Amino acid sequence: MSICKLESCKKEFVPTRKDNVFCSHKCGYKYNHKTEKGKMIREKYKTTKAYKEKRKKSNRKYRENNYLKIRAQRLVRDFPIEECEVPNCSDIGEKHHDDYSKPLEIRYLCNRHHNDFHWGANRL
Repeated sequence: MSICKLESCKKEFVPTRKDNVFCSHKCGYKYNHKTEKGKMIREKYKTTKAYKEKRKKSNRKYRENNYLKIRAQRLVRDFPIEECEVPNCSDIGEKHHDDYSKPLEIRYLCNRHHNDFHWGANRL
């Protein structure tokens, strides 16, 4: 039996691996993201070669999977910003591609309507 390393938990548990020091993933997450020691450990990890290699691999995979998106965003990077296209909305618009294979066809939607389009009711 082991005792959870999280100060507020201290439950007893049976470790499934030799290096388990938390009773659950949730406790490990709380410890690593909330405490000063956890923050210091994360910052130190970000300077390691393993972290840099992991980020390189992740970035390369993203670029391979999203080639059209990246190309479209680069092509319209210098376009001027306009107002939102939704009627009765005069907020500053963000560039939105309906189809990344047509990179020069963009719409301008304010942040609220852009989020509604992607996550909301698609009222546009």
